Amino acid sequence: MWLESGQLDRALTDLNEVIRLDPKKVDIYIVRGNTLLRMSEFDKAAEDFSTAIRLDPKNATPYLARAKILVAKGQWEDAVADFDEAIRLVTDSADALCSRGRLHEARKAYGKALADYAAAIRIAPKSADAYTSRATILATCPDARYRDGARAVADATRACELTEWKVPANLTLLATANAAAGDFAEATKWLTKALDDPVYAVIHGDDAKETLKRYAEKKP
Repeated sequence: MWLESGQLDRALTDLNEVIRLDPKKVDIYIVRGNTLLRMSEFDKAAEDFSTAIRLDPKNATPYLARAKILVAKGQWEDAVADFDEAIRLVTDSADALCSRGRLHEARKAYGKALADYAAAIRIAPKSADAYTSRATILATCPDARYRDGARAVADATRACELTEWKVPANLTLLATANAAAGDFAEATKWLTKALDDPVYAVIHGDDAKETLKRYAEKKP
């Protein structure tokens, strides 16, 4: 109840007491770890997830949670190890695959990233996140070997369909994909559509206008 009402300090007090009474209650370490994350206590949260792993090494949840903290801290090798274990334990976790894919992408291991996104799509064919992640590489990868404008358009279109054409970032990605495929009229159309969202226009309007100029010059 404290968590639902946003009273994190009170929630933490109760969680501490539960753990004092039952120090082997794995789920409570996970709940407390997530609570500490909301309080920006990242090191303490990681400690709780590590304790949960020690108590129940076959539970994928704390591996995935700790991996995301390790990514934020720049400990990429350790993060990959945690993602690997989480995926080994729960082979149908699209979230874990997308998270590991983004880490591979950050490390410029684009082939591995694409493989993870493809696996995520097979597992969760209605995951807009997986489609946008793959489309981003296909449309914008610095390594030309992995770029494929037509496939990027297909993935970005599917992401827009899954989000009912209501997410400006996905519309922008569709514009980017079309530009990568050489269709600058479609690119202009979708980026202009994204700018119809007033919040998006305020935050990204200046950059979008510069991009529209590039599209007018037929530059992706």
